[in-house]
Amino acid sequence: MLERKFLRTLTSKERKQHLRNADRINTAAFPELRRFLKLGYWTLIYPEATRVLVPGMKKVHDGVATALRHPDTNILPMALIGTDKMWRPGNWRPHPFSKVTVIFGEPISYEEGDRRAKRISKRYGVSEDRALCDLVMRRIARLMIDNGHPEYAGFYGKTRRERLGNGKGGDARKKENGEV
Repeated sequence: MLERKFLRTLTSKERKQHLRNADRINTAAFPELRRFLKLGYWTLIYPEATRVLVPGMKKVHDGVATALRHPDTNILPMALIGTDKMWRPGNWRPHPFSKVTVIFGEPISYEEGDRRAKRISKRYGVSEDRALCDLVMRRIARLMIDNGHPEYAGFYGKTRRERLGNGKGGDARKKENGEV
């Protein structure tokens, strides 16, 4: 009975309230996150912030980079394979005997991330935060592809040309940033 009280799905009203408050809550979390980073703690961030019914990473918001861009912080890309089968959205408990694979990538130092984000930003005309998010997410996608799970790479497993379509008409940069 106690388990049901704490492990349940949100009602429709609670979901709407959460969505209204999500930006405020996420923004309020950054000072606390920075405090933990200064103290030397490791922090785990799920940039997509949700589970989906079908495998494949979605494009993340570049606000995640606010948390990632902290001096003396390393980023450790991690790919999680099988979470879509283990704990499906809407279920209040995980599916027993499900297999989840965790694959660790090479760490990205603050200096390397900052340097590469600046270069990508300048080359493609996107913000440095967007460039850093894409850098990390593409590393995660590469882990998935290299370990035989390309279906989980989603948006970040595609080439720039595939993400933009055939390149005819419109501003490609705006299209990639979701502005069109």
